[in-house]
Parts: sequence; structure tokens; C-alpha cells
Amino acid sequence: MAQIQAMFKAFITDVNDENGVFQQFSEGTTQFLFFLVKWVGIPFFIIVLIAFLKL
Repeated sequence: MAQIQAMFKAFITDVNDENGVFQQFSEGTTQFLFFLVKWVGIPFFIIVLIAFLKL
């Protein structure tokens, strides 16, 4: 139980840090997801829109 409390305390300290590992991981994940939406979602939407307009 003490190990779990120590892990949570370290995690909370890392989250409260401006340049923490968790924040860097979250930022990288968010940037990757935005990249996917931008380069996969927008062309897919355009293709679907063109197909819909041809009906």
C-alpha cells in the first residue's frame, strides 16, 4: 500500500510540474491526434462530400 501511495504522490507531483513527463506525453498525444485528423479526416470528409453531391 505504501508503494501505491508513493507512486500516486510522484504522479501528482509530476502533473503539477509545468514540464512534467505526463504533460509532455499528453501534449505529444494531442499533437499526434490533431495530425491524424488534419491529414486523414479532412480528405476523407472531402471524398464523402463529393460522393454525396454526385447522388
